[in-house]
Amino acid sequence: MHKSYAIEYVKEMIFAMLDPLAGEWDNVDKDDLYQKIITKLLEISIDARLFESVSSMAHMCSESDKFLVLWLPGSSLESVRDTLVVDLHFKGRFSLIRASQKYALFYDTIEPAFVGTAASLHKSIKIVCAEMAYSFKVSGMELPPWRTEAVYKNSYDFQNKSKVQQASVFINEPDSPLSSA
Repeated sequence: MHKSYAIEYVKEMIFAMLDPLAGEWDNVDKDDLYQKIITKLLEISIDARLFESVSSMAHMCSESDKFLVLWLPGSSLESVRDTLVVDLHFKGRFSLIRASQKYALFYDTIEPAFVGTAASLHKSIKIVCAEMAYSFKVSGMELPPWRTEAVYKNSYDFQNKSKVQQASVFINEPDSPLSSA
């Protein structure tokens, strides 16, 4: 299967798991959902690792700072092009207490979870951070250093072990490829 088709197949599979939960998103146990996603991916031989950000922004977030990184079969762990990122807390990372009216409307359009390539994640972060910076500007406030585009992007830098660490894996099966990681 061509990699672009494989990426779309995996995205559709994950969205199919997330869609029924849309109305109850705030009550969903995200750690349990990550476990279910990992289990499903293992069934189709997709390498999935759960990471946790150790960036300066991580302690500022009220949401979990975990995210899932997937590699397609035949891809190296260093390959960003063939990497998918799943962040079940994506929208919550951009929540503002004192948002401008425009940002509040924009925020309502953000999907609660992100599922896509690392490149599309960076594009999404750029767009949201630009809107966020404008919200701070029109409100007469300085943009806090942990709200910059660079900090958000760095919090997903799964290749830099000083910025993220592999979170504990939920699957305890001895034959699981993740249990030895």
